[in-house]
Amino acid sequence: MFTAVSKVQRISSPAYDYDSVGLPVRVASRAPVNHRFLLKTKNQSLPLCFDVRGDSRLKLLHLPNSELLVSGKLNTVTEGFERIVIRFKFDKYVAITADEIIAQGLRRTRHTGQDPILLGSMTVIRRGNEINVTAEGTHLIILVHEKNSKQFLWPLLREQPSDNNAEGILAVKPAVYEEIQHPSSTKLKIKDQEIDVSRSSAADYTSLPPLVENCWLMSPGSAL
Repeated sequence: MFTAVSKVQRISSPAYDYDSVGLPVRVASRAPVNHRFLLKTKNQSLPLCFDVRGDSRLKLLHLPNSELLVSGKLNTVTEGFERIVIRFKFDKYVAITADEIIAQGLRRTRHTGQDPILLGSMTVIRRGNEINVTAEGTHLIILVHEKNSKQFLWPLLREQPSDNNAEGILAVKPAVYEEIQHPSSTKLKIKDQEIDVSRSSAADYTSLPPLVENCWLMSPGSAL
């Protein structure tokens, strides 16, 4: 199982801010945002879901053979990702936010429009609220959502090479499970392990607009 969620970097919010003359002023701590992820399942069974709290950095996709690494920083004020970074080969990367794309190849460039961005064999194209990234058989789509006047990103993997060593949340295979009914609870049997779950719901941000689906809520370690 992929355990990146338990190993993500966490950034603590500062307990102090500064006024106009530079003196420290204590600020109220902000409750950490809860980010809920959906994992598809085979045979149209109820999907799995799990929560990650706070402004963690997650490994979304790593394809060692293609030298492609995708990571995301979760938003601190709303659901979803604030920033997604794609590193390709040893000298190219793209940093994507809802407002702009920073590309680093032979030189560093900033993009706010919809002109294609070419970095070797990697191409980045923005069309409205959809950003398409292709590189050596991998097709990644990053959607720009808006909720309560706050924008955030959500990635989905449309296509990847047939390598069997892909890592990351986007590379997790659809789950296969069996429901085990107990007198006072339901458990799921996944790979010969019984896992505690509760029935819940989650927004599927891999579509625009997002759809709300019922799901089995479990811990990140159990889901991944």
